[in-house]
Amino acid sequence: MKLILVNPNPLPSPDPESLQFLQTAVALAKNNIDVYFIVSKGLSESVETYYNLQIPRNLHLHLLPCFKIQYAKMRISSNLPFFFLSLFKILDIIKKQKINAIVVRNLKLGYFLLGWGHILNLPSLLFETHEIFTMSFREEMSRKGIKSHKKEYKIEKMERFVYKTANGIICITGQLSRIIKEQFAIKGPVLIAPDGVNLEFFHGNK
Repeated sequence: MKLILVNPNPLPSPDPESLQFLQTAVALAKNNIDVYFIVSKGLSESVETYYNLQIPRNLHLHLLPCFKIQYAKMRISSNLPFFFLSLFKILDIIKKQKINAIVVRNLKLGYFLLGWGHILNLPSLLFETHEIFTMSFREEMSRKGIKSHKKEYKIEKMERFVYKTANGIICITGQLSRIIKEQFAIKGPVLIAPDGVNLEFFHGNK
């Protein structure tokens, strides 16, 4: 089996999500799956050195430019250039390899790739989710005392499109799976892959 994993979060970086998805890629590779991992380039240190791990031979890292600009106290960032660069990289990979599926966990990226999927005949897309994005956004805005109905509507629109269009949904809990099935129209199967701790990594770095 051959999979493409795509994540706009920079690698390496102190961001926990970057490490989580990298560990997913490593675990898949250790199970004899060829993994093509497309991410944005983070710190100058190598991925192996920064995380103190060995990258399996069948895990192919594709580090794309990270578009973040620091100006005084304001940071300007956009994932859209990464989305297009990752799309071009996916097209390049599928020309050379028979890819079984693309796996993403970023909502905007999933929305973007699914929008192009039928036009460019991309492989099946599996969306990994750890939350109901609309609910998380609503709770965050409520804590801050902010009303943002327009942005909430945009997130809900993206979320409904992704769940309806993706070829499969990967959830970390059975409860999340049930909520998604109740609230959204689902096209493909909903799989449960519990989140966990890499004990080997933990004991090696304590």
